[in-house]
Amino acid sequence: MTPDTIRQSAERARHDAAEAKARSEYPRHGEATHREKAEALDALADTLDQIGHEPPAEDETNPRESKRARRVYWLRRKAAEKRVESASLRARAHDLGSTRPPGQPIVGSPARQRTQRNGIARMQRVDDAAHHAYLDAIELDRRANAAERNTAIYSDDTTARAQIEAKIAELEDERAQLAKERAKVTRSPLLNYRAPEGVTILNPYRDELETIEQVEMTKAEWKALNPESRGTRTPKGCHHRVRWTASIRGERGPVFLTDSKEHKRPTDETPPDVDAVAPSWLLANMGKEIARLRDRLADLDQREAHTERPARRIGAIEVRDNTEHHKVELWFPSKPDAETRALLKRSGFRWVRSVGCWARGINSGTESRLSEIARHLGEEIAEG
Repeated sequence: MTPDTIRQSAERARHDAAEAKARSEYPRHGEATHREKAEALDALADTLDQIGHEPPAEDETNPRESKRARRVYWLRRKAAEKRVESASLRARAHDLGSTRPPGQPIVGSPARQRTQRNGIARMQRVDDAAHHAYLDAIELDRRANAAERNTAIYSDDTTARAQIEAKIAELEDERAQLAKERAKVTRSPLLNYRAPEGVTILNPYRDELETIEQVEMTKAEWKALNPESRGTRTPKGCHHRVRWTASIRGERGPVFLTDSKEHKRPTDETPPDVDAVAPSWLLANMGKEIARLRDRLADLDQREAHTERPARRIGAIEVRDNTEHHKVELWFPSKPDAETRALLKRSGFRWVRSVGCWARGINSGTESRLSEIARHLGEEIAEG
């Protein structure tokens, strides 16, 4: 059906709504159900105008993306069609009971009563079918949205390498930026202020607090000190640094430079919320994700380097390499026993019903799994 014919059907549904309002024992309900059908038909026509009358053509250069686009197309179309089906069934359920006055008892002969009960049951079944069709439409829409949002990178995608490399570059840039912002927050400022009562620090050797008087000197005297005796310390309970000296002249303690800019002494300091800027777990997870993506690049290199080998055999079982789907296939002459099937599943093989064989992806562990299966069967892997 074309959008034009669907819209014509919608107009007929609006005409039916007017008739239902005039003749039905449930006028408002009848009008609503038929108008709902008309709106569903209009929505179907709009959907076909938006996504097209036919599914997207297959793109041989990128079959994975082509498959995803066709999946989204059919899910969107089927969801709109299911809504039309639900509205049509709901209108039909109304029509089945439109001549029965509200609250009318089941009376008459046994045959008439049976007919009335069957009519009520038929109306309920149609209404239940309409409800299930509506739920199916919601599920189809959910699956279509999930398919559109799917950003997974599949190895059989021709653009997989470019996508992975772009994602690695994006993650590395983001991680570097977050690390830079985290460093700005955690970097304690170096302040120069007077502290007549001294500066309290934690002595790391005795694990106790001590208050040391401040030493005053000029910038020239500070620079003249041995570099090994110059440093910085963080006062107890503070989030800034002060200059600290332990010179050979016996001077030890915080330093105030008399000819340098004097800073205002900070009060009621609050520690910087580092995790609010860049949580450590986020940076760690980003690093692991980058490592995982690099491993996928290595797998793609191995996948591209793999060449199809001639068919091999494990006894009566034929072993084939399917380079198109990057799988190794086991073709059994008959159904294997339960113990062998369990071993196949533990080894990563799965039954492919559409082909009729057991298959698993080709990777570094494939050969060892084949050898394990051969030992279990008491056979050896041979050419042929």
